[in-house]
Amino acid sequence: MKFKLTMAITGCLLLSAHSAIAGSQTPQPGQSAPFKLTINQISEAEFDEESINNIDFSVNEVKLNGALAAFDAGAGKFIMAGEFRYTQYQFDSDQIDDNSLYEVSMPLTYITGSSTWQHIVNITPGINSDFEDVTEDDFKFSTFYQARYNSSKTLTWVMGLGVGQQFGETQAYPIVGAIYQPNAQWHFNLVLPQLAVNYSASDKSQWYLSVSPEGRTWNVENENKTNDDVDIVMQEIRVVFGAVYGFDNGLAMRAEIGSVTERNLDFTLNNGDEFDLEVKDASFVGISLEYWL
Repeated sequence: MKFKLTMAITGCLLLSAHSAIAGSQTPQPGQSAPFKLTINQISEAEFDEESINNIDFSVNEVKLNGALAAFDAGAGKFIMAGEFRYTQYQFDSDQIDDNSLYEVSMPLTYITGSSTWQHIVNITPGINSDFEDVTEDDFKFSTFYQARYNSSKTLTWVMGLGVGQQFGETQAYPIVGAIYQPNAQWHFNLVLPQLAVNYSASDKSQWYLSVSPEGRTWNVENENKTNDDVDIVMQEIRVVFGAVYGFDNGLAMRAEIGSVTERNLDFTLNNGDEFDLEVKDASFVGISLEYWL
């Protein structure tokens, strides 16, 4: 049943994506593709706690991102997108059930400005749940504002503020840094909380290294019914080395390897009991199929 639900949502987003208007025909440094299907796998790792350090924990992810609409609005452009993510937490133990977790969101972005200043406002409502019983606790909300100042053709200063789950629990975080592109080959996106360096080997191929925090929260139904529900909070840092190659028809393939570190998994029961688990480092591998209009 969960697999059928996953495929149904994925199919709906793919059909919606065909109506999008946006993008370039080749991968762009520092930008996300208008349409992207990603499969990630994080290797098995043990917990640091001695009482459960013999239990291996692994993660599988399937992500689908698609631009749904883009149109002029006032002095700027409004972009509506859809995102779906399926996350499977696997525990090598008969005592802990695996978790199938879903995220469905709709990023709404407005971009305006001039050749010198740009302003970006994003609001993203969504649902993070196991879809066993959707309640008001499953609804999530994130937002950010960015101001970009182009001080030269090669340097852009970025400042702003965001509120979201990038560090686990919903919290405010600063957005500050610079984007530096000294030539056509190198692109440095040094904007906290995410950092990336991109090298364009040709018009079709790129290599990159990125460091970014990953955090999400879910409210799930507790299967043993001893408590009504459980809040799951994940936080980690991903260090990723990747390569992308674009084909003539607008398709691109992306492959990534890396490490997942500073991992923490928190379970909070409805009665207030909390289990804060540290997870050892693990390796990361991912592959994506992208379409650039």
